[in-house]
Amino acid sequence: MKVSRRDFTRRMSVSFLSGLIPLTATHTRNYTYSMLVDLDKCIGCNRCTVACKEWNHLPTGKFELYRVYMEKELTPTTWTVVKARRVKSGRGERIVFFKWQCMHCLEPTCVSVCPAGALWKRGDGPVLYDVDRCIGCRYCVTACPFGIPHFDEEAKAIRKCTMCFDRLDRGLKPACVSSCPTGALDFDLRSRIVRRVLADGRHVYGLQEAGGTSVIYVSSIPFEELGFPRLSPETPARFSSNLLAKFFMIGLAGLVIASALYGAYRLFLRRVEAKSRSASTKPLERRMTIL
Repeated sequence: MKVSRRDFTRRMSVSFLSGLIPLTATHTRNYTYSMLVDLDKCIGCNRCTVACKEWNHLPTGKFELYRVYMEKELTPTTWTVVKARRVKSGRGERIVFFKWQCMHCLEPTCVSVCPAGALWKRGDGPVLYDVDRCIGCRYCVTACPFGIPHFDEEAKAIRKCTMCFDRLDRGLKPACVSSCPTGALDFDLRSRIVRRVLADGRHVYGLQEAGGTSVIYVSSIPFEELGFPRLSPETPARFSSNLLAKFFMIGLAGLVIASALYGAYRLFLRRVEAKSRSASTKPLERRMTIL
């Protein structure tokens, strides 16, 4: 998609100003769903990956789905993968499997940095994108704290998990959740899932990381041992907007101070000029009095 320089500049300006506005203001629904991933129930069968590809009509590599113990990565045509980690358990080791996909952040950084408005957060959870609006800048690829979006060279746009929003619109759960044979995946209102995991007592990931996500993990193994990203509770998007707001306020304060100094300088010049005129007229008045 070709974008003119003027249109690009306009979109950049809109993106800058929108960064000063909390993203939650764009939510249009009063409920948010979340996916729950229970690592203690995942067996690494890869059915979630298969279901994702089938529902979204994505190509499948010949050996892609059978490399259970090999590291898998997200690609423009693979939106969810199952990763494996070896961890110490008692005197031996065990393998922990977990599903990995877009986290659908509550305040997504990818949305805040997109100059074309190609990404947005739906009120019920999914972070979606419009391939026709994507200009290929890849700002979202760089900004995502989880490294999720991938650029599709053929489509010239980013691609990622959509939380099966089209299934949600039909009252169905995401394809990966419906295909899980062990109950390792669940889908419910985020408020209910939060209550469940807090009462569970195991380690939780996604409640506060990057400001909170719409995909929440629970595990008996600490997530630091599994290599999950360590992220601040402050959202990168909020950090960016706060930083922009600070720069804006600093610039505004500088403008006010400069205006005040200029006004004081002009007032000073007027007073000096008035005194000069007063001094030049006094001798003439005296001469007229003598005459």
